[in-house]
Amino acid sequence: MQPIQIFKDTFLKNSTEKKSPLKSVKIFQDDKTIYILSKGFLKQETKSEIEKYCFQDFREKVYVSLVNNRDELKNGDNKILLDTYVWVADEPEHTIHYSSSSKLQPRTNYQL
Repeated sequence: MQPIQIFKDTFLKNSTEKKSPLKSVKIFQDDKTIYILSKGFLKQETKSEIEKYCFQDFREKVYVSLVNNRDELKNGDNKILLDTYVWVADEPEHTIHYSSSSKLQPRTNYQL
């Protein structure tokens, strides 16, 4: 099964696919969010194109780069954009968020 399909089946069960202006990304949406999935690392140019395409849609946009394993994260040629998520196929239940927030804040939604 393809990484995009695995990610969709894991995280986007109630979403529908939207036509994408670029071959390098798949776009899914639900009532509140637009998910932009890129096999491999999302490039700034691609993100800018998607922003132009979706600029009138006021839903939250979530950018996700799909990679096969953590070794791809270590490659210095791969640049991970801020405010994007990385999903590693070897660890399908988790995502890694690269936040542009400058401060570390405690989580307040812990449940015991």
